[in-house]
Amino acid sequence: MTKKLICVDLDGTLLNSNNEISKETKKVIYEVMNKGHKMAIITGRDYYSSIHVARELFKGSTSGILSSSNGAHVFDLCSNKVIYEHKINSDVLKDLMDFSKSIGIDYMLYKDNKIMIEKIDTYDVDLIHQKNKIEVLLVKDLKDWVGDGLNKIILSANPEKIIGNYEKIKEKYNKIINPVRSMPQFIDCIPYGINKGVSMGEIGRYYGIGMEDTISFGDGDNDIEMIVKAGCGVSMKNGSLNLKKMADFICLTNDNDGIADFLENYVINS
Repeated sequence: MTKKLICVDLDGTLLNSNNEISKETKKVIYEVMNKGHKMAIITGRDYYSSIHVARELFKGSTSGILSSSNGAHVFDLCSNKVIYEHKINSDVLKDLMDFSKSIGIDYMLYKDNKIMIEKIDTYDVDLIHQKNKIEVLLVKDLKDWVGDGLNKIILSANPEKIIGNYEKIKEKYNKIINPVRSMPQFIDCIPYGINKGVSMGEIGRYYGIGMEDTISFGDGDNDIEMIVKAGCGVSMKNGSLNLKKMADFICLTNDNDGIADFLENYVINS
């Protein structure tokens, strides 16, 4: 049996609309891992807002990887170690904050198991807390919290302002940061050259598994690189049109156990 590396996105993919991993999906994933295949979560979420999901999925397992911030931070849950990390340096972060403020775009960051913001009226704090399971902290100046750099900073504004300024940000920080449109009101800024496909390659090398033996699942445009790079790239039925065009297969939706159904048919029973 050829050992596979199976990489899954979180929101809209592994998680259903109730922000949960279904019992059926868990059952099938455990069966796949018990056969010796490797699993990794690769998400746009920050480490602090995704580690609780990874711990739930990989509880009792002998392997399990969480790649967060679109691949900027890669953590092995079994060895409890960061195996790859990529940061935007502090000077770039501070400059980006100044530029964002000048064009009327707010920002937030993750630090020390908290989401940090400067303006409480910009965000739905209760929704952020409920989804991410971590504290939201209001601070005076986020520049004081960047340290020696961060894996990711999130820019936030109404969708029209995000659309109108995305190219400006991309051009100004060309080959310095990689701005990713994660949601209509957000731009996730991560280090240049980093994406989910790059992270999948790093995880494959870590496990000694080639890209021809990878299966990836996603639903959004920030999943395109890992869908294209994988030996078998699978879009959820609820995925974006762009992603579906690039995928090898389209599985059932995240609310209909799409990952479980595909793995049962193409990995367990093949």
